Amino acid sequence: MQRDKVEHLVDAAQRQRLGQIESEAQCREHDDVLRRERELVAGLLAVSADSPERLDDACGAIETAATQALIDVRCLVAEQAEAFTAAALPPVRGLR
Repeated sequence: MQRDKVEHLVDAAQRQRLGQIESEAQCREHDDVLRRERELVAGLLAVSADSPERLDDACGAIETAATQALIDVRCLVAEQAEAFTAAALPPVRGLR
């Protein structure tokens, strides 16, 4: 994930030197990288897949991205209902 951000910044600087503008696809790709990073930093992520093998692959990808972002992740086993609820709700702070 960090590599993707750096790559985008380098590409953006190169485009600026050449007088080019960023395409919509490039903007969306960068927004997707930032969204994934925000999700990792925000707290809970819900990971799902249509087979156990794909779930393992998806979890591995999340763990790799978290490690690259220096974020500690923990797998919640048998806590799916609570995790899905928490992941679906926006983070709220300071409510009393």
